[in-house]
Amino acid sequence: MSDTTILQNSTHVIKPKKSVALSGVPAGNTALCTVGKSGNDLHYR
Repeated sequence: MSDTTILQNSTHVIKPKKSVALSGVPAGNTALCTVGKSGNDLHYR
C-alpha cells in the first residue's frame, strides 16, 4: 500500500449532525403526515 492510498482513505471527515430549529417543540394539534427521505422534510395535513 502506498502513502497516497493511505492519505486518500484517511481524509473522510465526520460532520456533526445539524440542529433542527423546532426540535423539542410540541406540535400541538397538528398531525404529521410524512417525513422526507432525508429525515429533514416534514409534511403536515
